[in-house]
Amino acid sequence: MKKRVMMGFILLAMVAASAAFAQQPTLDKLSFTGAEMSNDFIALPANDRISGAVVIPATYNGKKVFAVMNFMDCRSITSVTIPASVTDIYARAFQNCASLTSVTFQGTATNNIYASGADASFPGDLATKYKAGGAGTYTRSAGGTVWTKQGAAATGGTGNGTFTLTGIPSAHNGKYAAAAFKAREDSVMGAQSINVNTAIMKLPRVSNGSVTIPLWFVNNSGSLVRYSGSDAVTVSIGLYNSENVSLADSDRLVVAGGQFASVRFSNGSAAKSWNEGSIAAAAAPLDGVWEMDGFRITISGNSGVFTAFPPSRSRGPILQSAIDKGYFTVGNQYWRNIASSGNSSWSGQFLNIMFNTSSPNVATGTRWDNCTFTMSADGKTITTSNGETWTRR
Repeated sequence: MKKRVMMGFILLAMVAASAAFAQQPTLDKLSFTGAEMSNDFIALPANDRISGAVVIPATYNGKKVFAVMNFMDCRSITSVTIPASVTDIYARAFQNCASLTSVTFQGTATNNIYASGADASFPGDLATKYKAGGAGTYTRSAGGTVWTKQGAAATGGTGNGTFTLTGIPSAHNGKYAAAAFKAREDSVMGAQSINVNTAIMKLPRVSNGSVTIPLWFVNNSGSLVRYSGSDAVTVSIGLYNSENVSLADSDRLVVAGGQFASVRFSNGSAAKSWNEGSIAAAAAPLDGVWEMDGFRITISGNSGVFTAFPPSRSRGPILQSAIDKGYFTVGNQYWRNIASSGNSSWSGQFLNIMFNTSSPNVATGTRWDNCTFTMSADGKTITTSNGETWTRR
């Protein structure tokens, strides 16, 4: 149980951080007015003294929010999130917003946005960049006129925080590493980059017993930036067979990992040796229910047992014969002695059906034969050396 809790911490920390991508509307900073020709709403500021992050909702009182206007001279707002429902951003909507440095567009189409001149909807070249680049987060330096799209995969930000792990056993070379920890109120994630739209991490590769993992967190403006703190924390590490791992699958696909207590960061970076941590192998990734042509096998540890058979008409004559004679029964082993033999591969034995060549459809017995298992990169299928492909239920 302890090692599952340890692995689970990685998922919990990452999900906590990724949840910040889905921000709640800041209704206390907004007002709404109905459009003349429809029942939908236009979003406006509550007043010109609002400050900080502004998140505009896609709906208000059950009606669509389709337009934004009159945020000009809101000099203290720092970021704005505009939902995909918005198709109109009125003239001068965000002019003179001196502190505005981050704008996130969740949609790609606008009917009415002013790109340049005195009526430009945004300061600088943002409207032009958005028309060319589409949905995403755009940032500028305070007071600047040039905006830059951050892209789906965040690779920049303030600071250059990393966690370096050395002395990793050679058996893990070629695997990929993720990290997670809690720094005060921030959930920090470690990955080469993180796609905030798909919640998929691209992970750095372990090479020659070492890996350096860039560190990220979501700041108060809702942007994904590099960690640069000087905290003493417990860092959780997970190793994976795939370079790209979704946050939703990060706990299920981890193959090894552990925790490193009292890690002292300085300006965002720290290093530890493998033998300084509390390391545990993850529960076998093969564990679970697998299906092929209606047959189901449940693997737990080093053994796989039958848990369901397909209808008799779907079994084929040799399989039906083995079942009729009691060679194959629900609850009996089909795989045994399963052991890891490398990245995404295992060795073991399967229960082979014996028959006479003169009567190939009549089972005469069974015997244990050696086999290998190879798992797909996404962890959803396994292929065996005796020609079977099983799908995870």
